[in-house]
Amino acid sequence: MDLEQIVSYGELRDALPGTGKGRVPRLNQLKKMARVVLHRKTASGVIEIYSNGFFTFEECGRVTVYGVDRCERPETYTCNGKKEAGMEKLDLGEYPWEVILESAGSARLEHNADSRRMCREVILYDNFEFENNIDYSLPPEHESREAEEEMAAWKAERNRRMREVLSTLTEKQYQIVIMHRVQKMTQEQIATKLGISRSTLRNQLRTIEKKLNKFA
Repeated sequence: MDLEQIVSYGELRDALPGTGKGRVPRLNQLKKMARVVLHRKTASGVIEIYSNGFFTFEECGRVTVYGVDRCERPETYTCNGKKEAGMEKLDLGEYPWEVILESAGSARLEHNADSRRMCREVILYDNFEFENNIDYSLPPEHESREAEEEMAAWKAERNRRMREVLSTLTEKQYQIVIMHRVQKMTQEQIATKLGISRSTLRNQLRTIEKKLNKFA
């Protein structure tokens, strides 16, 4: 069947191999596993369908991979990634395939962005230590309600300042912070992992320290 002539999602799903319930491959893995059989621009992005039944959806520079036949299982790309009560397989066969794939791709991109934000906050709150004497030491324990309210306000202020720090870092700077401060990797290990020179890494570390000093 000529994929260019297909209109409905059901026809497209049936014309491609099933992807089962296994792990969705990463983009670089997918490119090695299969070839692009259909390229289509949509209202908000670009869809590329591969010969093994997976597709990519690119929107605003972000890309996700998903199985064409998995779009009828919305639990696999909801906010928590787990099946929720009452969420059954949908019958989307008669809908235009561009709409279904675009919707699933956008949902997965949003889920991925939310997951990254949550991961960043957990890592920073639990592990990040400022080297510029910002006082995050716990106040003395008290049993009074006033002390509990004070503790809650202190935690809220700490979290606010953490978010301010996070918002000043680029993606690469954030990676460097985690590897340097949390994972305790050496400069040589970080430079090797990121594929940059030691001098570039040192410059990045100086830039990061300047940003963090603003919150000292």
